[in-house]
Amino acid sequence: MNNYDKALQKVKCANKLYNKTYYCYGPTGPAGKGLTILGTYETIDDLIKNHPTGNSGDNYIIDNNLYIWSENNKTWQNIGPIVGPQGEIGPTGPQGEQGVQGAPGEKGEQGVQGPQGIMGPQGEMGIQGLQGPIGQAGPQGEQGDIGPTGPQGLMGPMGPAGTPGTSVTILGSFDTLEALKQEYPTGNQGDSYLVGPNLYVWSVDPEGWKNVGEIKGPKGDVGEQGIQGPQGEQGERGPQGIQGPPGIQGPRGEQGIQGEPGLQGEQGIQGPVGPQGIQGVKGDTGPQGPKGDQGEVGPMGPPGERGPQGEQGERGPQGLPGDMGYPGLPGPEGPQGPQGIPGPLEIPSAYFMTANDELDPLGITINAGARIPIETKIYDMNENFELSEDNTITIKNGGVYRVDIMVEAYAAKAAIYPGQQGVIGIGLKKVGEPTIYVGGSTWDYQEPVTRIMAHGIVTTVLSDDVFELVNTSQEEIHLVSPSSNTLVNNSFFANPIVTMVIERLK
Repeated sequence: MNNYDKALQKVKCANKLYNKTYYCYGPTGPAGKGLTILGTYETIDDLIKNHPTGNSGDNYIIDNNLYIWSENNKTWQNIGPIVGPQGEIGPTGPQGEQGVQGAPGEKGEQGVQGPQGIMGPQGEMGIQGLQGPIGQAGPQGEQGDIGPTGPQGLMGPMGPAGTPGTSVTILGSFDTLEALKQEYPTGNQGDSYLVGPNLYVWSVDPEGWKNVGEIKGPKGDVGEQGIQGPQGEQGERGPQGIQGPPGIQGPRGEQGIQGEPGLQGEQGIQGPVGPQGIQGVKGDTGPQGPKGDQGEVGPMGPPGERGPQGEQGERGPQGLPGDMGYPGLPGPEGPQGPQGIPGPLEIPSAYFMTANDELDPLGITINAGARIPIETKIYDMNENFELSEDNTITIKNGGVYRVDIMVEAYAAKAAIYPGQQGVIGIGLKKVGEPTIYVGGSTWDYQEPVTRIMAHGIVTTVLSDDVFELVNTSQEEIHLVSPSSNTLVNNSFFANPIVTMVIERLK
């Protein structure tokens, strides 16, 4: 409170009379800004009908009470009666005219005379008694009920304008309403204080400090730009969002460079000769070959007699083969032959995994750059791969292979913001070489466990290339998955910590 407000504050006097506290006041301060009364209405309903809403500071008189529009409550607030000083008594009105004399009423009939009663004998006078003591006053009777309100009288004629009423004087200001109530638990009609931008006026009925709205002065000049505040701390990571719908299929990538041709595979073993098919139907005889040149015709001799049948002569030499005739039409289809023996099943892929050993709740610790264990190989029907005890994988034949990897892990140091700490990274590479052929990485923002997925293609030219799966982050990571005790099936396929599928494409 400033010195001006202190000069205005009330000071309790020491003397009390009839349980009433008297107050002393300091010197009168400068006149405050008054409230302009915009008009009068007979009832609050008339005011609301004409002005359902108002602006801060709007006020009207209803039956000598001041109603001010409250911005906080969005209603017209009665802050009590506002009465100006008593006006002078007006002049006596003129004498009214004498009313007309009413007609006399009719005389009632004479009643019948009753009979005279018998006079009794005169009694003797008794002795005068002593004066008795004055009795105690009886208790105070209960307050009677308030009678019903009489009917509203007729509106009298408008009297002459009175002198201007007293304006509301702002006596001071406080930071909070509690500070105002602590300093002035009660007030007088017309007392008002500013609490922030709002004006609080003492209300007589009901008693209390009433907020009648904000009092604003003219808008001030724009202040200078404040200094940039410090960067806030990184908030905690929110929960995982709902999986969004699949994205639109991207455009097809350009054709990759043709890889070098693989080595020629060895010649397979000659299969057994199938059984001889049934002889087809003989085709039609081919057309007659061309006739030789006609010799000259000799003269016709006379026919001789037919001689006896001669003996069979020896077979002459084989003549030269004639020209190839046109192929005959195909014969009808022969019956179905028996089912051949199935050849060996070709599965050009293998499945590798590491199960959760559940020995340590913190999981398996893998140092930076160290090899990630791979314990099991299954479904390698053609023995294309070899899993060694040192957790390395040998690809026996050259070719093109697709690799899919999944690892369940969490970082030793969770990340507060993107950076080197709190990173989980995995990669498949050849032993003794730095190049990562298939890999993936992510930041671990204090997640319990993060799943790393990696997909890629590996091309091997030479056979017996040896590969290893390693931790590519600069900090240790921990491999872990839910315990089988929390699952309905305790198969080691249900909660693996490492899975890898290698499939030969060509």
